[in-house]
Amino acid sequence: MTVRGALGLGALMLVLSCAASPGAATALTPFQKARLLGHYSSRDGRSGFVLDRLAEPWKVKLDGETEAAPMTAQPGVYDTFEYTTADRRVWLRVDRESGDIQLFQGPKQHYGVPIVRDDDASTLR
Repeated sequence: MTVRGALGLGALMLVLSCAASPGAATALTPFQKARLLGHYSSRDGRSGFVLDRLAEPWKVKLDGETEAAPMTAQPGVYDTFEYTTADRRVWLRVDRESGDIQLFQGPKQHYGVPIVRDDDASTLR
């Protein structure tokens, strides 16, 4: 994992651990707030998306698409958080302890694809 990836996961873990408390985003440093927005991809580069966590609801846009979609959060299996779009085209599972992210292509997929933050991005509208 690159230093950039480690920093992205560290910031993601901090944000996820604070997400349940009201006003948590206001307690973040400017660097941490900047890490709430970025481009993520699978390690093989086959899947990519922009994830915007600057406001509720979080938004996601798959590479090659023009529209962003809101995401909803729910508790996941094995001490994880799951974030999905309404149509389940994007389904992320984030490990609460390690911050590791997996991308699922739908509820019938048993194993996710590891995801890493690989670049900065512009705010989604």
